[in-house]
Amino acid sequence: ATVAEAFPGPARNGHAAVWLRGALYSFGGIPDWDSYDSSTDEVRCSRGCEYAHMHRWLPTGARWEAIGNSAEAPRSRHGHTLLPFKSRHVLVVGGHEWGFGNAQPIHDLCFNLDTAKFTVPALLVNNRFAAASCPAPASPGREAEMEGDRTRYLLFGGLDEGREPCNDLLRVDLEHNTCERLAAIGQAPPPQFKGAMALGPCGRRVVVFDGYTEGASQKVHLLSRAGEGDSFVWRSVCSSAGLVRFAAPVIMGGRVVATIGGMQRRGSQRRVAAVKYFDLEEMHWVGTSEVRGFAPRTAHTVISVPAADRALVNGAKLVSYGGCVEIDAEPNNRGRSVGTLELLHVETPSLKYFAAIALLRVVPTNEWLPSTVASTDDVLDELF
Repeated sequence: ATVAEAFPGPARNGHAAVWLRGALYSFGGIPDWDSYDSSTDEVRCSRGCEYAHMHRWLPTGARWEAIGNSAEAPRSRHGHTLLPFKSRHVLVVGGHEWGFGNAQPIHDLCFNLDTAKFTVPALLVNNRFAAASCPAPASPGREAEMEGDRTRYLLFGGLDEGREPCNDLLRVDLEHNTCERLAAIGQAPPPQFKGAMALGPCGRRVVVFDGYTEGASQKVHLLSRAGEGDSFVWRSVCSSAGLVRFAAPVIMGGRVVATIGGMQRRGSQRRVAAVKYFDLEEMHWVGTSEVRGFAPRTAHTVISVPAADRALVNGAKLVSYGGCVEIDAEPNNRGRSVGTLELLHVETPSLKYFAAIALLRVVPTNEWLPSTVASTDDVLDELF
């Protein structure tokens, strides 16, 4: 991918965003850290973020605007999830007002795009901090929901009200105002928070990437239906690169899932700009690349632009907004919030690219090959 254009906006990290009605909507996040008490491990959102509007970026004119009445703006939060509903409402689920999630539970919110007002809905989900989320798979006999009509979502893991990581699997139905804990057999992922998940292209199974898992190695998991009923089965499919991926977004593109950015889990713990590709058919990682012109970062959002709206954003398939970038040479630094919105153009991998990956798996190393055997590059050039 390549950064094609960049536009300034409100500096944020740990926010959440969705694409609706031909525009990007963003809520919450932290502009920057303004205090840190090592004895209590408390970080407070900076003064400029105590109360937050829903912000909207309009491709026409490439401008930001705050929506709604300032007097009615709720307190900001981070580690939350935005669940769009019927292109008219956005539900704000979970999160905390304090930097590391050490606060009392706060209410979920519902934002009406027509009236530009926040309301407090009936409680659906016990408070969660940094839970993974994605659209729910279709039930038996029910067609997969289209992008603009989705009403059901999955939530997995997160910190509960006692600040303990959990591995609950929940399904939220916004149309019927219900939340249920799903039955799942098999080896579930360990309790965790700041994980990531994505719904597969067929709308029937979910891929989950581990986040912070205390004392456990990170893996990729598959969640699929068990028979014709409404129960599910967990399966661990392979190891995962040691990156913390919450808000290091997961983008679905056909059979390939891409994770963008993040921070190394161990070692130097520096932010990365890498795009890592996972093949849902082969069930393994198939490659890594860099986003050209993209600063390494965490706690950002990347939104997939619907095909119908790409003409509005100059053909870009992805929009990246905000996040934390490095501020000094120290590893694991808290970083600096940025407000840049970037349009990303994605180059579709060629057949030659996937053939090269396949050859690496089936052809022995060069030191074992007779001198008469052509090199991998020669074979690819001959074929393509």
